[in-house]
Amino acid sequence: MKNPAVFLDRDGTINVDKGYLYRPNECEYLDGAIEALSSLDSLGYRLIIVTNQSGIARGFYSEEDYRSFMAWMIADLKDKGINISGHYCCPHLKGAIVKKYDVECECRKPKTALFYRAAFEHDIDMEQSFAIGDRFRDLSICKDGQVKGILLGSGEEDIQPAFPYVRCADWQEALECIKASSRFHDNLAMIFNNSTKVILFDSLDRTLFTMLCEELRDKRKENIEIWHSFSDADSGEHIKYIEPKQMKKELDLYRLYEFSDRITVISDTDQYGGIMNYVKNGVMTLEEAVASLLYSTSGD
Repeated sequence: MKNPAVFLDRDGTINVDKGYLYRPNECEYLDGAIEALSSLDSLGYRLIIVTNQSGIARGFYSEEDYRSFMAWMIADLKDKGINISGHYCCPHLKGAIVKKYDVECECRKPKTALFYRAAFEHDIDMEQSFAIGDRFRDLSICKDGQVKGILLGSGEEDIQPAFPYVRCADWQEALECIKASSRFHDNLAMIFNNSTKVILFDSLDRTLFTMLCEELRDKRKENIEIWHSFSDADSGEHIKYIEPKQMKKELDLYRLYEFSDRITVISDTDQYGGIMNYVKNGVMTLEEAVASLLYSTSGD
């Protein structure tokens, strides 16, 4: 059985980026990083560090200095109850002062060789994995469409990458995003393998909405529609924005009562103003539970 993983950038993600860090006494962990990494470890994720270290190519420190620092960091995190499964470093930089590292390599992020090497060596299930970093290059593995990306902090707001990602303000928010995704994927088979024709998304959770839309596209489930209430979200042939006041009209228009057992409702807010009761009160008869409640704000 393959393992889920979190691919971690180091500087600016695990520790405060102080510029070419290699001395243990200068290391300061990012707020919330220790608690979040400990939780991810306990949830069964392999924690794998993938880092660019151009300070080696620039002559600021050596590969031995890097290895010594990482040995300290891994031991220190171990003392804090966190297991790091592996760390992968690119020491190269085009035009480097140290000529042996003046290489146009395949391992410097945003290139992805180190991610795939780690995935092979640790038998990683990419579809159940995440990449977390403070720069988009740290999420470059996400462009292949399997690993989910989380950008930490408020940097690089002027850049829009060609792959989906979630921006989280801090480690606590990133942890909650991963937990929500885990609950979500545990239930996807129930949605996509049953007779569902319409998914009515009655929630304010935009992260979950994005994941659902991506899953719909990835699985090429062209027989399923998602109805939602995010007026500023992208819509498409199978993803439709519907104002709450229009919901009854749409339900009648689509004559959903003819296949009432094919509706799945994802709800934690009842934003459509009693639509669950409207359905239960006999205008349409859904299956016993009316909704498959996949996500709750009162969850873990």
